[in-house]
Amino acid sequence: MPEPLRIEIQHGQADLQQVARDIFGLTKLNYNACKLGESQPVTVHFSDAVGEILVANQGTSHFLPQFKYYV
Repeated sequence: MPEPLRIEIQHGQADLQQVARDIFGLTKLNYNACKLGESQPVTVHFSDAVGEILVANQGTSHFLPQFKYYV
């Protein structure tokens, strides 16, 4: 049975509608992994792999950390 969420801004200022949209977006994470028993969604696992690539090359002085450049 679905239960409503109580959303409360505790630190700083934020648009409650935007926060609600962000929370809703997190519910759309893709758990369709091909690994049995994988605890992370595919989207989180992929972003972790991209992060490992970014920090692997110590000689890189400028890189774009935004995830959109690696999809």
